[in-house]
Amino acid sequence: MKLLVIVLCLLCERFLVHVEAHNRFRWFSAYINSTERQLSKISVLSSPWMILIFVLLPFIIVGSLILYFFSNSFFGFVGLLLNILVLYVCLGPGNPFYPVHVSTTESVSRDEIGNYLSQVNGQLFAVLFWYLLLGPLAALVYRLISQCRHQPSLAPFATRLTNLLDWFSARMT
Repeated sequence: MKLLVIVLCLLCERFLVHVEAHNRFRWFSAYINSTERQLSKISVLSSPWMILIFVLLPFIIVGSLILYFFSNSFFGFVGLLLNILVLYVCLGPGNPFYPVHVSTTESVSRDEIGNYLSQVNGQLFAVLFWYLLLGPLAALVYRLISQCRHQPSLAPFATRLTNLLDWFSARMT
């Protein structure tokens, strides 16, 4: 089933070029800000690691409950659809099949190739690696942690954790 989910999601990502792909997680920074405001009232929970845990915990709990109760409905078809939905949302936020070149010359430097491969690892390979290894919740957790890098208060911790998670997938790739 995982192979079918990956193939369908990659085909959708490749051929359904859409503008909204960059806005998949636009709501996430507002969610982090509201969680930070609530947790800043309690001094024990105001550390960045605790905020990161409390940001991820509702998604893990709700996602695991939904997958547990609905994955075997209609002979597993609902589970297949849920896996496709979670993986498709977690791919990106950019489309790795249509890279944006910053140079106007024909030759591409080694640094640009390295940066492109690093971006593709974060957009595609790492998500697929964690999906294959631990399932759709792991892909969702990876994407949420990587989105936390754009939040100034969580950036150092989320970057460190994302780099650690990227290391495994980059070596496998």
